[in-house]
Amino acid sequence: MKYVTTNFFRAQDVLDADVLNAKLARWVAEVANTRIHGTTGKRPCDVFETSEKSALRPLPPQPYRLVLWKEATVHQDSHVNYGGRLYSVPWRLIGTKVWLLVSGESVLIFANDERVATHSLQGRAQHSTIDEHLPEHRGNLRHRSRAWWEARAARIGPETAAYVREVFDSDDVLSQLRPVQAIVSYLERHPVERAEKASQRARHFGSYEYGALKNILVRGSISSPFPRRRPRPPALRARASASHEAPPSFSTGDRRMSPTDELARLLKKLRLSGVLQTLDLRMKQAVDDNLAMSEFLFRLLADEVERRDSRQLTARLRRANFEHARTLEDFDFTFNASVPKAKVLELATCAFVERRDNVLIIGPTGVGKSHLAQALGHRACRAGSNVLYLGAHELLAQLRASRADASFEKRLLRFTSPDVLIIDDLGLRGLNADESGDLYEVVRARYERGSTIITSNRAIEEWPPLFGNPLLASAAMDRLLHHAHVLVIEGDSYRNPPTTKRRKPAQAEAR
Repeated sequence: MKYVTTNFFRAQDVLDADVLNAKLARWVAEVANTRIHGTTGKRPCDVFETSEKSALRPLPPQPYRLVLWKEATVHQDSHVNYGGRLYSVPWRLIGTKVWLLVSGESVLIFANDERVATHSLQGRAQHSTIDEHLPEHRGNLRHRSRAWWEARAARIGPETAAYVREVFDSDDVLSQLRPVQAIVSYLERHPVERAEKASQRARHFGSYEYGALKNILVRGSISSPFPRRRPRPPALRARASASHEAPPSFSTGDRRMSPTDELARLLKKLRLSGVLQTLDLRMKQAVDDNLAMSEFLFRLLADEVERRDSRQLTARLRRANFEHARTLEDFDFTFNASVPKAKVLELATCAFVERRDNVLIIGPTGVGKSHLAQALGHRACRAGSNVLYLGAHELLAQLRASRADASFEKRLLRFTSPDVLIIDDLGLRGLNADESGDLYEVVRARYERGSTIITSNRAIEEWPPLFGNPLLASAAMDRLLHHAHVLVIEGDSYRNPPTTKRRKPAQAEAR
């Protein structure tokens, strides 16, 4: 990468991606692949053909699925925010925390281990709302048409009716339904005479925003005389009230800085630049929904907190080194009745991590031991804990190799410092004297300092002989079983289910 950056990209001033890719492909074929490599003394293209090409593996039949998890707060509008997009959630969950699973083109929302909403991924600054998620009084408003609102405005007076028609004409009708709803609802709370004068003044100046109309009434400017000027046609207005037509700017030499630019600079200085991702969305929402300043600020800062939490969760999941993206949300509890669902969901609260208890999952091959272990680790990551997952053979191999360069203590610390250590498939292979001693050291160092999750296809009674030393086995097992939750799973393999279970999904689909 350094070679390409230094010898190709540094000399480029092309901004067009297609042109740059074409030049890069030609440079790689004619220069990079045909040079004599400084380390191997051979041309990279020759090394690839003679040794590297045969080692390549085909791509998996199923494309890699990027999965992202994020915790979000359900705000008073029954929506959660993800990436500057709003997605509705049942209104009964307002004020609670939910989990978003973003995969491909879908957004799945979970609350208390239950999927409560499914949306298609939306474009920037858009929203997805399901009517059933809103309270009845709000859901009904979503389907009221332009004619309905114009008739309601006409009940206030002719100036208000004309003003509402111009608001609709000034932009796309669908995008103006929410501002009109706010405008008419607000004018209905005022005496007819004041509402009519405010509408007349807003029409005169081409002010078609809810905030502009509200300022006219709040500041008492409805009685001020109109200046001698021609009203702007609706089609030419810039969607701003008279007081907002030309936002003040700050001159910096020959460059003019708007308040938004200045705000962006301050946010970056305070390390709050993430606020900019949802600032426009929340500002529009504040105007449309007439939010109090405290509510607007709360939603804006909540977005920043959620963004930081999401980034930290992504980092914890990456450090956990999970073999697959396994979660409880995609575990099929109906396949195997012997899986203790109630106990698993209790462990999913991660109370065992706080108590530093161990979890031992026992069962034959294919019953979901590794899936459950990684799913519990995933929940621990979502709860803010540091997790490390690896196979028993890999753990012991790393400890054995660390003795060669005297880094054993440092390597041991890597396995004893995480809040949760997951050791998969213990007992598949026998342990020699060094390995049993190393495993004991891990168990001893983690005792009552961190939680350990171990999966094995051997019964607990078969573990002591693995150590080869009765005293060592007794000391290790005593520490493992103290404060331990043992899950014993039996039944059919998920990978090779019986024919009857294979047919069930097809039969259910046919029904």
